[in-house]
Amino acid sequence: MYSPPEAELRPEEARSRRYDIWSLGCLYLEFLIWILYGNDVLETFRGSMGKDQAFYEKGLAVVAMKEVVKKWIKAIRDDPRCSPAGLTALGRLADLIEDRLLVANVVIRCSDSIPQDNCMESMVISDTSSNVDKPMLLVTRPTLPSESSESVHPERANAIEVSEEMEKIFDAAKKGDSLPWINWDGIEQAATLGPPQIQSHLAERLGTGAVGARSKSDLTPGVRYCVSLGIMQGSR
Repeated sequence: MYSPPEAELRPEEARSRRYDIWSLGCLYLEFLIWILYGNDVLETFRGSMGKDQAFYEKGLAVVAMKEVVKKWIKAIRDDPRCSPAGLTALGRLADLIEDRLLVANVVIRCSDSIPQDNCMESMVISDTSSNVDKPMLLVTRPTLPSESSESVHPERANAIEVSEEMEKIFDAAKKGDSLPWINWDGIEQAATLGPPQIQSHLAERLGTGAVGARSKSDLTPGVRYCVSLGIMQGSR
């Protein structure tokens, strides 16, 4: 369920360490859904992705995050507790998940495996001390300059980039002034709207269903508790 596209599409190739970043993005997204809406809605999310349960889908010429997953991320961004998305810690995390973690494009850079000073356009690292067949690591030259921060196609982050961004989000939210964990003013509105209703993968293919909202009574007990707790904390 948490495997990235390359595990299926290029199973014979050596995998970059960025393989785990996709899996981390899946877990972070499930964490956001759980903390905002509760376990029942998390199960609904999992059921919305179809039988394969993967977070990506294969088109005619491209592989990318499933549209239904994008809709869940959008619903989190639009949640009154997380919006404006860039101004709350949970909203920033949702941005990070979509923009840098759940990205099908992987550029294997020399810096992912060996020091940049030793980087060559192509390099085969192997043990030639015996005739026994051993696995080889092929390191290829980056398709983009390592100093470039922009790409025509979004690129999946590496572990250092994820760690640094998470630290920025945490530090800003810890201060509380510039970046609150959530938008406290949106808690009451979120309770009224309830969790998002995202059409299932099957309904999406059939052209039925829509993004909507449930009534307050549909909130799970855990979510109602979090809402009440949030109102108490935000009423200072």
